[in-house]
Amino acid sequence: PSIFAASFTRLKSLDLSHNLLSGPLPLHWTPRAPALQILKLQNNAFTGSIPSSLGNSSSPLTYFDVSKNLLTGPIPSSIGNLASLEELRIFRNTLNGTVPPSIVNCTRLVYLKAGYNDLSGHVPDEIGAFQTAIWLSFTNNPRLSGTIPDSIGRCSNIQRLALDNTSVGGSLPTSLFNLSTLLELYLDSAEFSGTLSEEIVLLSSLTNVDLSFNHFHGPIPLGLGRLKTLQGIQLQGNGFEGRIPAELSGCSSLSVMDLSYNHLSGTIPESFSQIASLNRLSLQYNRLWGAIPDIFGEMDGLEILNLSGNMFNGTIPDSLAGLSTITRTLDLSFNNLSGLVPSSLGRMQMVQELNLAHNMFVGQIPEALGDCLGLQDLNLSMNMLDGEIPADFGLL
Repeated sequence: PSIFAASFTRLKSLDLSHNLLSGPLPLHWTPRAPALQILKLQNNAFTGSIPSSLGNSSSPLTYFDVSKNLLTGPIPSSIGNLASLEELRIFRNTLNGTVPPSIVNCTRLVYLKAGYNDLSGHVPDEIGAFQTAIWLSFTNNPRLSGTIPDSIGRCSNIQRLALDNTSVGGSLPTSLFNLSTLLELYLDSAEFSGTLSEEIVLLSSLTNVDLSFNHFHGPIPLGLGRLKTLQGIQLQGNGFEGRIPAELSGCSSLSVMDLSYNHLSGTIPESFSQIASLNRLSLQYNRLWGAIPDIFGEMDGLEILNLSGNMFNGTIPDSLAGLSTITRTLDLSFNNLSGLVPSSLGRMQMVQELNLAHNMFVGQIPEALGDCLGLQDLNLSMNMLDGEIPADFGLL
């Protein structure tokens, strides 16, 4: 007989996670476990749906985790009966249907992780009921649509909001900028549009913002540069226009800046030399022009620099050509750069990708490139180089 035929009057926690268990979720017994608080069934091979009987339990369930299984069907509306629930982890299944409005009755929720499913419909209008929530994630639910409800501004403790890889869109509600505790905002690969408000400066705790691959337009807010805790700015794949704000150099903790695939124009601000923490700078495929500024000498953490697909002219500056910290990518292709290919590029001994294609470089290929022993991809095509291929290339 099944052990779940018995009553567990004293059972407070059950952890069967990270096994090879299969079949339907064994939840029919939960009404006979009145003290149950923690139920961990994640990382198994359970199939079928989440039974509605879960919400009929009288137990003070605070933690429910069925993530990384093979579950299908809707989230039962009875989930709203779990008034003590603090953590709901149902991600990485194939759950479908709408997010039940009753879920907002779980007003003690701290973590709601519902990503990587097939949920549809809208984000519940009263999501602001989650005033204790720290983590709200619906990531990777492509059929989830609608807008971010205005009530989001009442989630006064939230630290992470993730609606990336969904069909949620429209303009960002002004109430979103009330979330002064927000650390991470992931809205990438969705359907958001409009301009990005200067009120973003009110998100004073923000460390990472990813709004990439949406339909934003207009200027990049100057106020972003006042967010001293920012570590990542990813705005690529939108329609931002105008100049790159020099004020972004105020983000003194910044590690990643990706503004690629927009309509930005003008030059690279020389004040970017102040962002010593920068690891990746991606500005490719905009409308940037002028000389590449000689500002890279202080960027001793820079590993990736991509300036391809712009209208830069002149020569490669000395501070860039000799930057040995670039170990992954230097891509200056599809510009109007000219002059000799600098021998000092040979100092990038561990660079993996060096792309100078589709420019106007002249002269011989420098033998020093043979010192780049980490090279996996070297592209010097579509220039005006002459002479012989250096013999040291045989060592690459």
